[in-house]
Amino acid sequence: MVAFALAHYAALVLVLFACWGLGRTAFRLIPSHGRASLQPETALVITVGLGLVICLLQWLAIAGHLRRGPILVILALGAGLAVFQWLAADRKTRLLHALRRGWRQATGLERFALATLFLAVVSTLTAPLGPPVGWDEVMYHLPHARQWAESGHLEVTPWLRYPWFPYNYDLLYAASLVFGQDVFPHLMHACAGWLTAWLIFEAGRPHLGRTAAAFAACIWVLLVHGEFDNATIDMGVTLFVFAACVAFQQWRIDENRSRAWLAVSAFLLGVALGAKYQTLATAGFFGLAVLWRDRRPASWAVAAVALAVPCIYWYARNAVLTGDPFNPVGGRIFGFSDWNAGDLQGQFEDLRSQATWPPAFFWIIPLVLLFKRLRSNPVVQGAMVFCAYSIATWALSSGLPRYLMPAYPVLILLSVALLREVWLSSGASNHSLWTTRASHVAAYLVLLGLAWGAAKDFGRDSRHIAATPQAREAYLEQRIPGYGVLRYMQQHPQGKTYQLGVEYAIYYAPRPIWGDWFGPSRYRDFANLGAEDLHQALSRQGFDALIVNTKRFPGVTDKPGFGDRFERVFAQGPVHLFRIKKQ
Repeated sequence: MVAFALAHYAALVLVLFACWGLGRTAFRLIPSHGRASLQPETALVITVGLGLVICLLQWLAIAGHLRRGPILVILALGAGLAVFQWLAADRKTRLLHALRRGWRQATGLERFALATLFLAVVSTLTAPLGPPVGWDEVMYHLPHARQWAESGHLEVTPWLRYPWFPYNYDLLYAASLVFGQDVFPHLMHACAGWLTAWLIFEAGRPHLGRTAAAFAACIWVLLVHGEFDNATIDMGVTLFVFAACVAFQQWRIDENRSRAWLAVSAFLLGVALGAKYQTLATAGFFGLAVLWRDRRPASWAVAAVALAVPCIYWYARNAVLTGDPFNPVGGRIFGFSDWNAGDLQGQFEDLRSQATWPPAFFWIIPLVLLFKRLRSNPVVQGAMVFCAYSIATWALSSGLPRYLMPAYPVLILLSVALLREVWLSSGASNHSLWTTRASHVAAYLVLLGLAWGAAKDFGRDSRHIAATPQAREAYLEQRIPGYGVLRYMQQHPQGKTYQLGVEYAIYYAPRPIWGDWFGPSRYRDFANLGAEDLHQALSRQGFDALIVNTKRFPGVTDKPGFGDRFERVFAQGPVHLFRIKKQ
């Protein structure tokens, strides 16, 4: 198990090293008049490099060359550039040297904060190493990625949910699956969470100091702790949106009014736009912010091109092939294709049914307005406007907690800035003897609690690691209802298959397998039919087999005459496989 974990993390380090090389080179290629103001921190450099890797994978897949050889060339190019940059850099500016110097210079409280952040990150290290079992990842994220990995090119897969969505971040999963690795996508998603924590620290340090910045990063890790064990995209989108915010802020304060930071910000936002439709609202805010500061046509041209490069393919493809660049979200305006109005309404009703309040930690943010030093700070003003806009659009669109995640880093930094201001205003920072001793005791208690929690999480999640094929099969049998039925279907092909209520395990089913709540094979067109009508409807569409989760769709198999038209082939628990009898 240890060797399994070390091998995966060694591969991740290699990928990040290559991303750093590509990102660092990209910054150096910016013309000298724009490069003068560019002093990016390491996390931002890696994020830009990761965005470049996503673009390169996208172009490979469009050309039909998403294969091992070209992917290895990208990694080798990035690693080679990284080695060159590393050797050319002044020793004092290298990351490890800077970390050692920073630790030696840190105060006791700063070391405590950094140790807290370290423990929070450690608690998540084993979470990504288990096989894929998360609902969304096995329902459509990894199945789409697997189709591209097997075919070598981007293709629309109508039997999967959301075939027309933009999938920039999923291209990283497809590249992993090209090498037969379906645990590595977990690491790529978790990596976005760790990079976001790093970026929060780097962005907060100049304004809040190392102690508060480290606590802000720690709060991020704790708030999204449950997201490190899957291969969805929310932390990836958060990484690129927040990185775009950091670059945009650098452009705002640039005395030379260089467009370099604007281009970087637009590119990072474009990567996020090519990963999730919800980022369109954020793009609208950025457009207004650019218009407020700079109305020069050249600036808008630079921003538009940098924004379009990573994402234009997805929206142009949809517009050409379906008439709706935002398919299926824009169906009411541009017309529907595979979805219909009922599907779209059902999707939003499903989102609203899961709506809830934002984390309570953010509710204190309006109190920022009570402190003159904060409300008069231009950085805080910009952050407040961004957060107000993000929360308003989120509340109006869905209210689903993880859809607000791209705004979490800025919300966290604002909350920590407020708490820091309260601390300073209270006079506790004068460090009387009693206050110092009390704060040290509280700090050690918090650190001890985090250490215990980290060890507990580390141990709990390590039990999910399946380092051998036998362990993997046993784990999936335990976690995926009806997994034995899907394995039987892999060993005994059944022909064209329709499923009712097994969308949570599509990744492990034979391909293609039709059936979903939305789209051309929607459940409501089949589940309520009588046995005879169901048989005719499936037969007309060429289906040979039916798989039903009787717990989620009770009564389907009990309808009069069902046994005369469907023959049970295999069953495990509530999941039953039937052959459709020919008439």
